[in-house]
Amino acid sequence: MPRSTVHRIVHRVTEEVVAIRHKVIHLPKTPEDLVAVTHGFRAIFLQALEVHHTFVPHVITACAILHNICLGADDIMAPEEEDEPEDDVEEKEHLEC
Repeated sequence: MPRSTVHRIVHRVTEEVVAIRHKVIHLPKTPEDLVAVTHGFRAIFLQALEVHHTFVPHVITACAILHNICLGADDIMAPEEEDEPEDDVEEKEHLEC
């Protein structure tokens, strides 16, 4: 698929998702809500965004909206556990002997 087509699709979908932000994004109302929020959206900061800097706020807003929609539908995915690469495990075992 041509890159320009992908670009156009991403922008169009993001704009549509951002348009419903007022229905999905809400500030925490209780101290418990605030704690849940602070412990929940860190994983997204571990990845680089490969979009133009002017589009970054739209992407982040769209991600937050989609995340909240998933939470509202009880579509929760357990965080993935990072396994050590096989080479590192073998190397550590060898070093411990």
